[in-house]
Amino acid sequence: MNGVYVITEHEEGINSFFAALFLTALLHIHLKRDCLAQEGHVPPLSAEPPDVSEGYVQISADCARTTTHLAIARFMAQVNTKLALFWKIPKHWLKALAANLHRPFTRDIVQALNEHALTPF
Repeated sequence: MNGVYVITEHEEGINSFFAALFLTALLHIHLKRDCLAQEGHVPPLSAEPPDVSEGYVQISADCARTTTHLAIARFMAQVNTKLALFWKIPKHWLKALAANLHRPFTRDIVQALNEHALTPF
């Protein structure tokens, strides 16, 4: 074959591979946010600091991380709980998307994807 190898072990091939993975991840996030928005779930738009709760917050055991401090760990937990719905892609959501790619994109598909998106991580 005299074709062009796009993904090779050279630097250009690795860069192409990373760019393709990154673009795919961005498209997944965009689709997930659109599906959630169709059912009224919108991401927080304000830059206000998250509420500090007294719930259990796991502190990192790795001394090199900043989340070894309780205040930072609590802040990161609050930020994560607000934004995880919109910025994390669960593997079950990806499986549901892959299983429904051959079907027309209808309200039923959106509801099925949102079921997987709204389940806790």
